Amino acid sequence: MINGKIDPFVGSTARPIAGSLLVAGALFCLVLMSGHAQTVDANTALTYSVEGNSVTITDCDQKASGALVIPSTYEGKPVTSIKDRAFESCSRLRSVTIPDSVTSIGDGAFLGCSSLTNIGVVDGNSEYTSQDGVLFDKNKTTLIQYLAGKKSDHYSIPDSVTSIGNQAFWGCRSLTSVTIPDSVTSIGGSAFSGCSSLTSVTIPDSVTSIGNQAFWGCSSLTSVTIPDSVTSIGWGAFWSCSSLTSVTISASVTSIGDGAFLGCSSLTSIGVVDGNSEYTSQDGVLFDKNKTTLIQYLAGKKSDHYSIPDSVTSIGGSAFSGCSSLTSVTIPDSVTSIGNQAFWGCRSLTSVTIPDSVTSIGRDAFSGCSSLKKHPKVVQKRGKIVSLKDGVANRRSGCLNP
Repeated sequence: MINGKIDPFVGSTARPIAGSLLVAGALFCLVLMSGHAQTVDANTALTYSVEGNSVTITDCDQKASGALVIPSTYEGKPVTSIKDRAFESCSRLRSVTIPDSVTSIGDGAFLGCSSLTNIGVVDGNSEYTSQDGVLFDKNKTTLIQYLAGKKSDHYSIPDSVTSIGNQAFWGCRSLTSVTIPDSVTSIGGSAFSGCSSLTSVTIPDSVTSIGNQAFWGCSSLTSVTIPDSVTSIGWGAFWSCSSLTSVTISASVTSIGDGAFLGCSSLTSIGVVDGNSEYTSQDGVLFDKNKTTLIQYLAGKKSDHYSIPDSVTSIGGSAFSGCSSLTSVTIPDSVTSIGNQAFWGCRSLTSVTIPDSVTSIGRDAFSGCSSLKKHPKVVQKRGKIVSLKDGVANRRSGCLNP
């Protein structure tokens, strides 16, 4: 039995055979089930690292095409690990078979394998299994890798899954919707990154954390409601979700990373449910509860000017990044710090007056503000503002000399 399928070479009346032949037969059968794809020579396609009595696969030739069977041994030693991103961008691989010797698979091991339609795991592996070609841990509680080569537009995650792994659905451009069961408690970093056709995803009430860049580049996603169970949203979680028009943050959220909604060029409103102890919004703009930190302005707003409220003391990292409609911003003299990349890519910004109260400006704070080239710029020395001077730029603030 291999992943729930009967091995055609081992019948119920067959005589016992040597374990090594049984494993070899199982591997061969998995290759057959992959659709008679061209077989990849593992000896020449893979790069191995021998450490002590174990072997790690560290890389794969990106020209490798067809079905790859990972060997269980190399130079007489067991192949136990697959390194992070070991098969990255092996876009010609159609199937990969993992032997029973492998006990560790790194994050993003199959990242960018755009033709991959099947990951098989030999019966007897103590750590991993597969279902319909999708890779899971042995108990099917963590979904490790969906298949970028699958052409299905929908996938329902099994009810046994509690965690969607880092980069699990990365680059799966055919998917338009994913059903996440209420057994899932965490969505890993970059889990759905690059799923550019994804229009619908319902985050169930069981989820407590959304990882860094979890939905980065989901350019077809139009709206998101963060359920009451979620307490943390990672940095860049919805970065470049360019069709996203509105977001509602629940009362339970206590942590939002920098640039969580960076590059959301259609976003016109971020709402915060009453009762949230850490965050609030005003005119759709996201602040901390006391309105002392401006966390996220809205790239989808068409206003050419914004006046920051007098209560604000800090402009957060990436707060105005990509707000290309803004031509001017009024910063009150209550503000003491401007975060990293705070105004990055505000290409229409021609006027910004930095008050004397500001003592620090973060890295690349005004990078890409191309219309500021002929306007006053900040001059800093070792992070301290020393003067304002026409036509002079500062490397740390990210503005270039005209």
